Amino acid sequence: MSESLLVNLRELEERLFSASANELEELIAEDFTEIGSAGRFYDKAQAISLLAGGRVTSFTASNYSLRALAPGLELLSYQTCTESIPPVTALRNSVWRLQDGKWQITFHQGTILQAGP
Repeated sequence: MSESLLVNLRELEERLFSASANELEELIAEDFTEIGSAGRFYDKAQAISLLAGGRVTSFTASNYSLRALAPGLELLSYQTCTESIPPVTALRNSVWRLQDGKWQITFHQGTILQAGP
């Protein structure tokens, strides 16, 4: 794994949360799908509406890792913790694809971690 690729994809992932609708159009692949932490499915248009509309809960992200799935296809994994009370921790996975010389997110899934046993 290239450390510079991890840094690059991490920056792109984090840009999703503050990007304009036009920037999101570029960052999100046409065939994008998401499985939200509550089990709801989203497509590209729905994701852009949520992200550009500011309807994403504030959180901190940590523990990033990257795994190559195939040439030009990378799995970015990380953990988030909301700034709410009580805080909610989730594991997140995004698949990024190199398409026409630029990286685009094609899949995302968040899974809430249960507190305690």
